Amino acid sequence: MIGKKEFWKSPFYDAIFGYHWFIYQLARDRLKNPTIELIEEQRNLWLSKINSLAKTDSDKKLLNLALLERAAAGLNLDALKADPKKSISKYLAEKTRENLKNLLTKLYFLSNIKAL
Repeated sequence: MIGKKEFWKSPFYDAIFGYHWFIYQLARDRLKNPTIELIEEQRNLWLSKINSLAKTDSDKKLLNLALLERAAAGLNLDALKADPKKSISKYLAEKTRENLKNLLTKLYFLSNIKAL
């Protein structure tokens, strides 16, 4: 561990892992036919609580790094385990890709502002 404030996994990783796992589980086997609206409602609920954990700019960067790591893992593992025949699985994979792109852009932008 580098330093308590610099270690990105705590406290964000546990919340983000739970959020990500819950969303994919809704689509995989928890509900018979989950809707996009339900997924987005749950996603927004989880993210509003998770985002409130970040109190400083440094926290926000660490939070985004944890979200990025989870999104990358989601595309490598969770999206592959989802039933490709279900439209909700396709939606989740596309949404995860979109989130990944947005996080990469946001983190790149934040790192360049600090360099100025």
